[in-house]
Amino acid sequence: MLAFMNPTDVVRDWDDTPDVAHFELCCLIAKLDHPLEIGETNAIEEYIQHPHSPCFSKVSRQTTTRDLAKLFSEHCDKLKECL
Repeated sequence: MLAFMNPTDVVRDWDDTPDVAHFELCCLIAKLDHPLEIGETNAIEEYIQHPHSPCFSKVSRQTTTRDLAKLFSEHCDKLKECL
């Protein structure tokens, strides 16, 4: 667990969990229409590890597909509730 200062100058704990990283990777892929294998590349691993999260490791296409399906299902459920 890390501590960081947010814009209001309040120190807050931050958990570096794989679930959050997987969710954000899925959002990035969906928003930018990137291929699923981007999570498996050395480039994305290095980009995220160095400036953002040293604990990040590559994510397989199978894991990304499963996470995207879960994200899609959650958004469908929210949409159904709104309608």
